[in-house]
Parts: sequence; structure tokens; C-alpha cells
Amino acid sequence: TLPVLILNFLQPDTGVPLIMVISILVMLLVSGIRREWFFIIAIAFIVGYFGIIYIYRNHVDLLSGLFGSSYRLDRFYAWLDYEKYKQSVGYQLYRSIVSLGSAGTQGLGFNGASLGIPAAHTDFIFAVFGSTFGFFGSVYLILLCLALDVKLIMIAYRSRNDVGRYALVGIVGIFIYQQIQNIGMMIGLLPITGITLPLISYGGSSLLSYMIGLSVAFSLSSETANNPNYEDQQVPLRELK
Repeated sequence: TLPVLILNFLQPDTGVPLIMVISILVMLLVSGIRREWFFIIAIAFIVGYFGIIYIYRNHVDLLSGLFGSSYRLDRFYAWLDYEKYKQSVGYQLYRSIVSLGSAGTQGLGFNGASLGIPAAHTDFIFAVFGSTFGFFGSVYLILLCLALDVKLIMIAYRSRNDVGRYALVGIVGIFIYQQIQNIGMMIGLLPITGITLPLISYGGSSLLSYMIGLSVAFSLSSETANNPNYEDQQVPLRELK
């Protein structure tokens, strides 16, 4: 896994490595690993986050060594101060925030959607949806995403197939992370990483991967429903080690 992460990061691609890390962490969490490790990882992320903010404000040149790509740095700078970069690398983020902020509770309708966001049908589809249907429409879409996540979690919880359950938990982790990351990008809470909104954003490979993930969930759900004694036929993963 580590070589794949490194190769993706060097492309440069930040979104895919983040998705892979989140999926692995979620699967480790449900596998029975000691919880202390996750507290350590969480603390490391928090320290790293505030460390980057400190470096940006006091030693900005060091960021080039950390990220190794002006493309990543430009997006990071645009996230920290999108007003300053609204005519360049921060244009998409700026237009997204303006679109969502001007939509009100009921939206601007189809004629006023997106307000000039480039390639809005991909990573910035939530901004289009929010500007079209407003605050209430945005909340409705978030609730739909939440309902899907809860359903997938229930399928994983009920499954007695250890391998399938861990795989599905990793898939659920990917879905939830991408939803949080994508919506967070639209409102300026998280930096732009090129991560799509599952099942909503346009994209052939991303939609295909989501469909594969859902097919795993449906297969586990059908397996559990059709064979309630499936647990007795399984060999626990710990016995296979």
C-alpha cells in the first residue's frame, strides 16, 4: 500500500492518497487494534495541522519543501485566504462560497445556478446544487448522504463475513470522508483536494468505484438475509493469521 500512496502523491495527487489512508484507518479501527494508537494518530494530525498554519504565517518558504509542488501550495494558500487569490487559484472556492451564500433558503433556481464556477459538474457539484435549491435543498442532500451511510453501516454490522465486513467498513469510511471533504471544500472549511461527492459528481472512474462499493454492500446484505447461519460456517480472521 505504501508504494502506491507514494506514487500517487508524487503525480502530484493528494486526494487519492488521503482516501486510501482514511480507508485503512477505518478498517484498523474495527479490526480490534488498540485504541491508544488512534489517539496518537489524532494528536499527530492536530499538531501537524496547526504546525502548517504556523509555518505559513511565519516561515512560508518551508512549505515548498513539505509539499514539493507549487500546485498544492497554490491551493493551500487559496484556502487560507481565498479573498486574496479570488482572481487566480482561489477563483473556484471564491465563486463557490458566493454561490452558496447568495442562494438563501430556497435557492436561485436553475437559471442562477453555479454563478460562473468552472467545471462545476465535477468537484464543485454541491455548490451548484446548493445555489439551485438553497439551504433547505442542501440539508436534504446531506440527509440523503447520511441515510446511505447509515444503511451501509447497518449492513456491515449485521454481516457475519469478516473479510466482507472489513471491506465494507473501509468503503463506508471512503464515502463518509469524501462527503465531508467535498462539502467542506465548498464552504471553505477544508482545502481543495479534487475529491468528488460520491454518486453526485460527474466522473466515469469515480462513479464506477462507487458502484463497485455498493455492489459489495448489496452482496453482503443478500448473503446475510439468505443465510442466517452463515456465522457458524466462517473461520475467524484471527485463526487465519
